[in-house]
Amino acid sequence: MQKGSPLECPSGPGISGTYAYNEWLGQVVYDSMKRADETVLVFESGSAVALAGGPELLPDEPRHFGGDNYGFADGSARWIRRKRLPDGTWAKAPDADVIWEVGVEEAGGAGSQE
Repeated sequence: MQKGSPLECPSGPGISGTYAYNEWLGQVVYDSMKRADETVLVFESGSAVALAGGPELLPDEPRHFGGDNYGFADGSARWIRRKRLPDGTWAKAPDADVIWEVGVEEAGGAGSQE
């Protein structure tokens, strides 16, 4: 059995709070979600201070082979790759269709704000 908090990623660089909650879900009723399997609930964070937010809290560099771990509102979890930008930094959004802002719009797209 591993020691440590369930809210700390074992691959985190010694900071607490290595996961964050999607702040857009604070007042959302589960039954109102159209695509809970694509709606981010928890995600890896690079902030030891803010434990709720959006993709701006992703670590500057992915911790897991160029990607991050996400938990979704339907209870599923998966690893999603992030793109490396031309300047060598990492995008602050996953390279997949995920929903951060429930009810904003249904346009979709990589790292979309729905």
